[in-house]
Amino acid sequence: MIQIFSENIGDTTDPKLLRWLAYLKSEEGRAFFDSFPSPDAWFEKSQSFGFFVNTPERQASTDRWFRQHFPTGTADENEHIIRDIMRDAILEHEHHKEAEYSRSRNADVLHQILEDGKFLAWFDKKFGVAPPSSQRRIFEIVEEVRLAEREKYLTAENNDSISRINDSIGTEHTGSETELAPRVPQTSANTRALSEDVLTVEDILRDEINTQQTGMETLVPTLPVSPELPSRQRLETALREQFSLDRFNRALQTLNQYGPQEGLRRLKDSDPEVAKQIERLLPKRQENSQ
Repeated sequence: MIQIFSENIGDTTDPKLLRWLAYLKSEEGRAFFDSFPSPDAWFEKSQSFGFFVNTPERQASTDRWFRQHFPTGTADENEHIIRDIMRDAILEHEHHKEAEYSRSRNADVLHQILEDGKFLAWFDKKFGVAPPSSQRRIFEIVEEVRLAEREKYLTAENNDSISRINDSIGTEHTGSETELAPRVPQTSANTRALSEDVLTVEDILRDEINTQQTGMETLVPTLPVSPELPSRQRLETALREQFSLDRFNRALQTLNQYGPQEGLRRLKDSDPEVAKQIERLLPKRQENSQ
């Protein structure tokens, strides 16, 4: 370190640099660096020798640079613009698709945003000569933006998987319903709106009473075909409250790939807890009446 520093300062007569070089060569300086000081401790020691001082000239230069890119507002008020820059870099490098923090992807994102003059002007205004611990806030902001984009990405993936499952089930139901006997027309006395749920015993009894009151022969109510999987809304409500998006997404992909019955069977092996919750939502199979 001493050799590199000496070569770089050359024949300078700057008192500040000479005092720093003397400190590096002293026993006190060697002991300080041998203790592996933290970045903040290094920063404070450098400031004590006159480095990293926010002089009026430097502050004026920082303000001019900031206003070139941000005509109005403070650094905090313009942070949303910086987050947009980060978001673009994160999406370009697909950092939001990583389940866990990725050092290499994060380095690519940081390298890209550091090439943006708008970001550099904002960074200098926001942090200036602040210690490294304060500047690390930038890494936290990048991760906040990444996680927000990952949430959107997983939600879109889940919705797409649920849509494909519902489309598949809807096609199966259409084929099944065409084989049912034609429904007997009902009067207004025993007509009711059918929900997505299977009829309950109370519904059937109410229909029979209404039929008897109208003097008609008792009719067996027409049951809607029971879905093999719950609707999208019921899936999201029941499962997303209990399981992570990653876990939910994997379950839906299994169901979509292998179909409702085989997919559920496989889930019982790979993720019994999720399979149990899905199975609870399935309507009870009705015994065929003679």
